[in-house]
Amino acid sequence: AKQDAGLDPRVYAWFESRGIGKETVDAWGVYTQDRFTDGQQRRWVAFPFRDFEQNLINVKYRTVSDKRFMQEKDAEQTFYGLNMCEEGKTLYIVEGEMDALSMYEAGYRNVVSVPSGGISAKSIGKLAEDSDKFLFLNHAGDWLDQFDHYVLACDFDEVGKALMEEVSRRL
Repeated sequence: AKQDAGLDPRVYAWFESRGIGKETVDAWGVYTQDRFTDGQQRRWVAFPFRDFEQNLINVKYRTVSDKRFMQEKDAEQTFYGLNMCEEGKTLYIVEGEMDALSMYEAGYRNVVSVPSGGISAKSIGKLAEDSDKFLFLNHAGDWLDQFDHYVLACDFDEVGKALMEEVSRRL
């Protein structure tokens, strides 16, 4: 699969329609990539996940038209935006990549997104400490200790509320 040098102007326009400007999209290194899935070649928006040393460790892909998602197979799970955080006392944790970009656009510089969305309410308190769903917390490790406050800003549906409850319990 080939990575584009820049974004298609229509993709920038799509971000702009969501209130996210070109500067934010470029700062986070978002790009497009053609991928062959389900028997057809499609263009996906790619959200790169980087570690503290700026190494690429995962990419999550999303289609614009029908909101489909996929990630690199067997990639390490970490917060999206970990590499973008500045020093501060408060860390904002959101449910998705678009939420992280929106918060950044609004001026919040210490914002990260969980890598794979929410959980079901029946999972609260029942997932193992090393559950694949929460390995991103293990990856962040001691880095999380630098913050005095966490603000969980997830969707207020059943899945988002369950995610907030489980992340707050683990933090």
